[in-house]
Amino acid sequence: MSSTYNIIEVANTHGGNVSYIMDLLDEFKDFNKKDGFGIKFQPFKYDQIATNDYEWFKVYKELFINDGDWEKILDKAFITKDIWIDVFDLYGISTIRKNLKKIYGLKFQTSVLENQEVYQALNDLDLSNLKLIINIAGRNKTDIKNIIRRYEVLNFQELLIEVGFQAFPTKLEDSGLSKIRYLKDNYKYRIVFADHVDGSHQEAITLPLVASMLGADCIEKHVMHSKLQTKYDAFSSVKVNTYKKIIENQNNFLPLINSDFINKAE
Repeated sequence: MSSTYNIIEVANTHGGNVSYIMDLLDEFKDFNKKDGFGIKFQPFKYDQIATNDYEWFKVYKELFINDGDWEKILDKAFITKDIWIDVFDLYGISTIRKNLKKIYGLKFQTSVLENQEVYQALNDLDLSNLKLIINIAGRNKTDIKNIIRRYEVLNFQELLIEVGFQAFPTKLEDSGLSKIRYLKDNYKYRIVFADHVDGSHQEAITLPLVASMLGADCIEKHVMHSKLQTKYDAFSSVKVNTYKKIIENQNNFLPLINSDFINKAE
């Protein structure tokens, strides 16, 4: 078993369909928190993240899931996974507050890091048992230093720095691998690699392993249901059988990094 922590990213593959998420949880039930697996959700409200004349507003409305359904989803996910919440707005903060005992950690995308409304709302929460991932995509080295200083003062149990951003899909050369070593050399925090390459390509299996070998401590990977229709976020998502290969690679190759200098066969 590798020491890599893995976050299963549901994103918006569900298309607003709660049954899709429930079935997805069944497909991925064998990836357990005791073995280092988390799952991440994105609760947000359409009229809090966009105005009604925005081109994606109708899609955001379609993706909306109400409080009661989020509670059911998180109850089920909590049985097998650490639960992470991607925070975008005050609706997300409200979801966290109502389900705080089930939440393992939060994530802020790079676009949310300067959201004063969300930042201030965090002060009303007990953060002492939560971890926080901050994504630094598009940030230069000075920005990264300032952002980390700002979030260090919050009372989170642990701060993690994430490399990677989502295009549709992200090109291999844009994946951000080169940042991992710099962050490992200059900061004490664990590094998360968010992989968003085309889920149908071999690189979707290879890239997470390369990132881990370069020093990434955690891997975030988009997933989708193997049979149900996936309307959104399918570009960089993988199905359960591909995900199993990714974890197989971790278990087979990562332990070799710390193997004996001279092995028995030699």
